[in-house]
Amino acid sequence: MPPLDDKVWFDSKRKFAGICEEVQQHETQNRNVLLLTHFQTTLSILESSLKSASIDFAGFSIADTLLLCSMEHRGRILVGLARSFQVTSPQIHSSTNNSSVDIIVAEHHPTHTKDRMIVETAARLACSPSVCFHTSLDDPMMKLFGGDNLVSVMKRLGAEESTPISHSFVTSAIRNAQEKIEKKAQRDMQTESIEDWFRYNLRDGWS
Repeated sequence: MPPLDDKVWFDSKRKFAGICEEVQQHETQNRNVLLLTHFQTTLSILESSLKSASIDFAGFSIADTLLLCSMEHRGRILVGLARSFQVTSPQIHSSTNNSSVDIIVAEHHPTHTKDRMIVETAARLACSPSVCFHTSLDDPMMKLFGGDNLVSVMKRLGAEESTPISHSFVTSAIRNAQEKIEKKAQRDMQTESIEDWFRYNLRDGWS
C-alpha cells in the first residue's frame, strides 16, 4: 500500500490554504499532483482556492489515470472527483520508472469504504504514489464526533492553529468514526455535499 497520512486542520479555511501551499511545494519539485474530493461542493471550493492562489490546474477524468505516472507529463496539477479515479487492472511497475504522484484528498468520506477505495486504487498505479487526506475540525463528520471540543482542548494545549495535526491516533479515531457511521447509515445515496449525505443517508439522525 502507498504511504498514507492524515492532516486535521482547525477549520476549513486553513485546510484549503494548507492544501494550496502543499500543492505549490510539489509543483516546484516538478511532481504530478492529483487532488480529489468526494463531493461536488468541496470540489468547487477547492478549485476556487487554487485559482485564488494562482495555481494552474486541469480537470481530472478517468482518461488521465495512465498519465499520472508518465515521465513525459511532469508537474501536472489535476483536480477531480474521487469516483473518477479508477484503475481497472493492476499496472505494470517498471524498475526504470522513477516517477511518483502525490494524491491529496480534500476531505474524508463519511464511510471508510470510499476512502479505502482511493488508497487501493493508488496501490495499482505503475509508479510510487503517496496519499494524504485533509480534513478540518469544522467538517460535519468531525463535528459529529466532538470536533468543537477538540478545538478547545487543542487551544488549551497551545497548539498552533495554522499547523495541522498528523498522528496515527488521529487516523485511527477518524476510521473508527467512519465505521460507526457506516453501520448506522441506511443507504449510500450519492449527493452534492457531505451535509446532504448525512441528511439523506442518516434520516433518523445520530443517536
